[in-house]
Amino acid sequence: MTNWVEHELANLGGDGEFNPDDGIDWAAVPGPFATPDSGFGLGVSSVGLFVVDKNDTVSQPSSITMTVFGSSKGNIGIDLDTQIFLQEDRRRLYIWGVAEKVHDVFYGPGIKKGKRNHNKHSFKLDTLVVNSKYLFQMAPAFYVGFGASLGQNNVKGSVDSHHTQPVTSSAFPQDVRTAGATFHAMYDSRDFGLNAKQGRLLQADGGFYNSSADRSHHFQKLALEYREYQAMGPGVLAFQLASEFKFGDVTWDNLTKLGGEDRLRGYTTGRYRGKQMLMSQVEYRHNLPGRHGMVYWLGAGTLGDDVSDLGSEPWIHSVGLGYRYELKPGVNLRADFAWGNGDSGIYVGVNEAF
Repeated sequence: MTNWVEHELANLGGDGEFNPDDGIDWAAVPGPFATPDSGFGLGVSSVGLFVVDKNDTVSQPSSITMTVFGSSKGNIGIDLDTQIFLQEDRRRLYIWGVAEKVHDVFYGPGIKKGKRNHNKHSFKLDTLVVNSKYLFQMAPAFYVGFGASLGQNNVKGSVDSHHTQPVTSSAFPQDVRTAGATFHAMYDSRDFGLNAKQGRLLQADGGFYNSSADRSHHFQKLALEYREYQAMGPGVLAFQLASEFKFGDVTWDNLTKLGGEDRLRGYTTGRYRGKQMLMSQVEYRHNLPGRHGMVYWLGAGTLGDDVSDLGSEPWIHSVGLGYRYELKPGVNLRADFAWGNGDSGIYVGVNEAF
C-alpha cells in the first residue's frame, strides 16, 4: 500500500527531487476535507519550484504554491502564493492572491463573542484579494521594500443569524472594497523559506488602507513577527511569535483572524476576529526514515479591541499532530489534525504553517 501511494505521488511530481532544467518543477497532491460550514470537499494543492537565473548559486529556489478546492455546499476557490528570488537574493518579489465563493461566519469582534454560539451569523461570501511586496537587500539578510493590497468582499444572500438581535448593516456592510499601500522590513537568515531547517526571521509590515462600503473607512496596520528554527535531535524545533495591530475605522472583513490552517490550527476560520492580535506557536518537526516525518505543536492566542486590551480577553489554545511526506526537497505534503477549545480541524495541503 505504501509503495503504491509513493508511486502515485511520484507520478504527480512528488519524486523528492528538483530539476532546475524542467522550468517550473511541479508536484500536486489531492486532499479531502470536511467542515460543518463547507460540507465535504476536495482540494488539490500544488507547488512548483524554479530558478530565475541558472547561474545564480546564491538564491534559494523560487516557488509557486496553488490550491484549488470545491465542496458539497458550493464552496469553490483558488489560492496562489508566489515567492521569487532575484539577482543572487538581492531582490525579492512576493505575490499572494485568493478568489473564493465560500460559506463564512461572523460572531463579532473578540474572543468572548466568538465563544458564544448564539452570536453566530452565517452567510455566503465572494472574496477577491491580491497582495504584493517587492524587497531590496540593504545588508546581509536584511531587506526593506514596499507593496500594495487590493481586496473585495461581497456578502451574497441573507445573513442567517442565531442571535436574538440580527446583525445591523452599519456594523456589517455587505459590499466592501479595500485598497492599501504597504511598507516592509525583514531580517531573514533562514536556509529555505518554505520549510526552514535553521535560521531566523524578523519582520515588520505596515500599511495605510481605505475601505469603501456604506461610507469611507480609513485604518492602519502594523504586523510584527519573529520565527526561530533550530536543529534538535532527529528534527527541527520551530517557534513563532506574531502580533498584528490595527488602528482606525476597521470594517468587519478586515479584522485580524485567529484560526484556520496557519494561525492556531483547530478553529473555524472567521470565528475569532479582532483589531489587535497576539499569538505564538511552537512545533517539533520530527524526521523519520525515508521521506516521512511527523510534527507536534502547541499554540495560544488572544484578541483585543485596543492594544491595552490584549491579555484581558481569554486565550484560546491549539494542540495537534501531523504527518509529512517530502514531495520535493524541503517541500512536504501536509496532513494536520488539530484541536482547540471546543473546536477541531483537519488540514491537507503542502508547505508548513510557518
